[in-house]
Amino acid sequence: MSSIPVFLKDGKIFLDSRMSGNVFVKAGFAGKIRENGLLAEFNGETWNFSLWNFDGTVSSADLKEFSQGKDETVFLEGSCFAGFSLSECFESFEKKDSIKACSLVCNALDSLDESKLPLFLVGAGGIIVSRDFSKVLFLPKNLLEASLSSLGEENFSELYGSYLNPVFSGKTAVHFLQAVIVYKSICGKVPFAEKNASAREADIRDLNYCPLRYAVLGVDEKILLFTENAFAGKDCSFPKEEFSALELKESSSSEFEKFKAVSQKFLLRQEKKIRAKRWLRAKSTVIKICIAVFIFAIAAAVSLYRTFLEKRTTKGLTSLQTVEMYYSAVNLLDVDSARASSAKSLGGRVDRLSNIFVTGKTSSMYNAGNDLVPPSVWLVKNQLSHNIYGISNFTVDGNPCRTFFKGQRRKENPTAISEENGQKIFPGETKEYQVEFFIFDSLGEDSLCVSLQKEKVSLEFKKDRWIITGIQTEIESRFLKFSELKSEYSAAMENCGGDVFDCASVLRKKYDFIPTDQEISDAKKYVEEQSLVFLKPAAE
Repeated sequence: MSSIPVFLKDGKIFLDSRMSGNVFVKAGFAGKIRENGLLAEFNGETWNFSLWNFDGTVSSADLKEFSQGKDETVFLEGSCFAGFSLSECFESFEKKDSIKACSLVCNALDSLDESKLPLFLVGAGGIIVSRDFSKVLFLPKNLLEASLSSLGEENFSELYGSYLNPVFSGKTAVHFLQAVIVYKSICGKVPFAEKNASAREADIRDLNYCPLRYAVLGVDEKILLFTENAFAGKDCSFPKEEFSALELKESSSSEFEKFKAVSQKFLLRQEKKIRAKRWLRAKSTVIKICIAVFIFAIAAAVSLYRTFLEKRTTKGLTSLQTVEMYYSAVNLLDVDSARASSAKSLGGRVDRLSNIFVTGKTSSMYNAGNDLVPPSVWLVKNQLSHNIYGISNFTVDGNPCRTFFKGQRRKENPTAISEENGQKIFPGETKEYQVEFFIFDSLGEDSLCVSLQKEKVSLEFKKDRWIITGIQTEIESRFLKFSELKSEYSAAMENCGGDVFDCASVLRKKYDFIPTDQEISDAKKYVEEQSLVFLKPAAE
């Protein structure tokens, strides 16, 4: 049988099912050949999408130029443009044309309706690009998987498995696929190259790969951050302009040697961290099971009920206070409060918040004092080893609002509101607000991302409380060196005699994202309430 499953010839595309006629029928594939794929066409301004499927079948005996074996197999046949698979592009094209093809595929994925995403995400072996770079065909997912899986684990991984993260869904899954395509087009290899699916998924979970910034010298920072955030499942957007215009310049031998040394140092450090993490994971299983059983046997019911009562609720809050509670939860990485103030449809946002929380806790375990704190708390505590994640300059409909606000606990049995602004409230009523804020994310090493986010927040009054049901986001990101901000902050604190408010006023002359005085004041109260020790500068 042929070792190459997809062929294009004379306006037709053929997919080798790798099955004989009898097996094909017995396996029920005769009724599945109409499974939909997706055709994306770019008219110069916008993308148009339409469903696509195979038209019928043909025997390998009629396609002798594609059949390299003695066994007769069934090929699926469909109409198609002149083109090539993305996997062929990686193997045969010059870097410039390879990036052009990859850019086209990533742009098509970026424009695809999120409701259709799970159906059409396939690996490079099932993505077909037209020779005039105007069309992209995503072959039917299940038919393609059935064909490629018969090639063996190594070939399946190379053509399909290594491009997808089975855990991610929606836009997060799309960004992962885009990032793998970008990574391979630049590096010539996929980031997670394990052939075995279980081993590959473990590497993806632990981010066990060489980041692009340590693999290739001279890549645009937005592309680097996109791949890092996409692989980690964080919010990001495909850097369309930067990738399409990518040109890698040759570096001097001295620059390359310095880059190589830095890369090796990073990879050694990463290897140690991952090895330690996996060792702890393996050894802690028995202990965790014993502890869990013991706790469950002694006080499971009581503990669960008390935990439930301790959690926050939006019951008793106005719609505006509900918005404040949700964004305060984002600011404080309070996963429970974020979940309590938002609908299940926003579970992806809460999951990403949970991932950031876990990452921050893991980092502080391996690096003492390396806590993850909101920007205003970072200013107040004056501990430069801390990392930053959180919100500043938060406004709702143009009015400054709180980012340290928490709803009442369930055990306090808050009274449900029956009216707002003098108007009666009934289940099913809706509200909308426009929020704006800066969100900080210190991405490790010496990189700080500060994004201006403008969001349209939709709420619905369900039963006895307000719940956020939808969020539409616009993001403008900027990137700076964390070390430079730390240096300017330290100098300002010293010149201002340790007064954090005066220090913030100085920093605002250069940075518009510095927290407001009210946010700093709230942060001071929060630090005191949490009984956290913050350092005051020594007297001169």
